[in-house]
Amino acid sequence: MLKGSATSEGTAAYRAAQGAGTANGHFREWRGLSISSLGIGTYLGPDDDTTDTLYEAAVERAIVSGINVVDSAINYRGQRSERAVGRALGRLVGAGGVARAAVVVATKGGFLPFDGPAPWFGRVKASGMARLYGSWTTRKRCSGPPTSSASATRSGNERKSRAACGWRKPLQVDVP
Repeated sequence: MLKGSATSEGTAAYRAAQGAGTANGHFREWRGLSISSLGIGTYLGPDDDTTDTLYEAAVERAIVSGINVVDSAINYRGQRSERAVGRALGRLVGAGGVARAAVVVATKGGFLPFDGPAPWFGRVKASGMARLYGSWTTRKRCSGPPTSSASATRSGNERKSRAACGWRKPLQVDVP
């Protein structure tokens, strides 16, 4: 594990090292740190080695190109995004390409994800997460204002919501 965090001195040195290679105003001061006005995020993509490799290359390229803000989280891609960021940053620090104190890694806490893909993802027989919770999503996200009559919801609004949202068939999920 790569230890350390961004510091005022480290980010200021990174900013100075970028010199004339960055546009005026590209770096801003925030809580004593010099941070780039652009960052790189690591949220989307499949949980696989190919995507890990692409993220590692993108993070390395971003850092050597004047971006010192990296966004990640433990729940991005089943923990794989944070690990890819760690490997990329570790290689750059190890090669002397950047100091650990020069890069702000923004992460999130409080969410306890699976270590890898959720065990039931491969067994869902529906297209997308929204269909996993089909009727709940239909009522909460797609229907009009709630009605006091359950029969009115079932007979009118729910049919309209299902048609508008594309849920014309019953949900089929095989989860143990």
